[in-house]
Amino acid sequence: MWWRESHRSAMGRRDHVGPTVLLMLAVAVFLSASSVHAQFDDFNGEDGPFDLSSEPPGTVVDFDLTDLNDDGIFQFTLVNIPTDVTVRFRPDKAGASPIIWFVQGAVQIDGSLDLNGDAGSSDPVGLFAAPGSGGFGGGLGAHPPSQALQGFGPGAGTNPGHGAGHGTAGVTDNCTLDLTTIYGNPFLVPFLGGSGGSGGGFITTVGGGGGAGGGAILIASAMPIVINGMINARGGDAGVVGPNEGGGGSGGSIRLVSPSISGTGELRTDGGDGLTPGICGDGGIGRIRLETLDLSGLSTVVGNTRVVTLAPNTPLDPSDFPSLRVVQVGVVPVPENPNSGFNPADVVIDEQATLTIYVEASGIPLSVVVDATIWNESLGIIALDTLFTALTGTVEASTASATATFPAGFSLIFINATWNLP
Repeated sequence: MWWRESHRSAMGRRDHVGPTVLLMLAVAVFLSASSVHAQFDDFNGEDGPFDLSSEPPGTVVDFDLTDLNDDGIFQFTLVNIPTDVTVRFRPDKAGASPIIWFVQGAVQIDGSLDLNGDAGSSDPVGLFAAPGSGGFGGGLGAHPPSQALQGFGPGAGTNPGHGAGHGTAGVTDNCTLDLTTIYGNPFLVPFLGGSGGSGGGFITTVGGGGGAGGGAILIASAMPIVINGMINARGGDAGVVGPNEGGGGSGGSIRLVSPSISGTGELRTDGGDGLTPGICGDGGIGRIRLETLDLSGLSTVVGNTRVVTLAPNTPLDPSDFPSLRVVQVGVVPVPENPNSGFNPADVVIDEQATLTIYVEASGIPLSVVVDATIWNESLGIIALDTLFTALTGTVEASTASATATFPAGFSLIFINATWNLP
């Protein structure tokens, strides 16, 4: 069994004011298979109740890290989402990590949890489609002389108009399945959301953006989980400009752990629609895992689904989640809860274009080497000038650094650590 810990960043440089770096951060935290011996007693409820019963019908609430726990793992005493109230999870507020809720008491979802990926842009100079928290963004459409860009994530659409895959394959623009886009497993280890579809169009023609991937949410409760509403982690639809559409994003991941899971509601990880919905350019469906002693009543479950009998000990432990994050670029510190977007940027740096990236890690073996890939809007994929230094410190708290040269324009940087579980 392997584990991959990721940190995604975006940077850019503006030559007319000197080198400028704009940083977008996104952290993906994946579930450890080694946590199978924990118990519900580890849930401490330190974040209190997440109770929206006082919100009027029709309210949309952005789940906001600045108002809650800032480490991406939440310890609630109970969860109550009333009818016609929607909780939305987007990287600019909820962070880019998968959403992880450990709940001491009952979970009642009569409204909706929205982790959908955004649709691709239908503006030829539009922005990347944003994923649900835990997912990956869609690629930009072509805007001559710039060509279409592939989506992001392990199942991204790689050619113009190709849908992303996840639990099932994405569909190409010529209506064939791309089996190379399938990733993940029924255990949802690592815990990943959906991937982004490719942008559409070619170097001589404009095209729409690719849809973003659906997010990822894990809810574990010592008491019943009742869903009469919806948990939705759908991939975003493709954008269209002229005759050229991008590809659909793939569906995300939903994992529920409870002695009882019931209700009349829906769990959905549909893929986004592509050029011809249901035929060409669609994103694949996501993954769903339900661990319980008693499953009943759900009206709709859309995803590559596994239902398993809950083990005597809950397979979750709040202390078993490694972390990897960028803490500083050059001399400028990175916000602990980054906006994860270009407008506004999280960090703006006017200094030399060759900068040192500093990372901090926790729970990652010191033998692991942090790796990075950088995509620049002008040059495409570029490499770091040097590899990251070895992690130093302790497994509980370590650091590493690397030097990178950033050319003009926006860039995305993906920082990863991969290792085998014992």
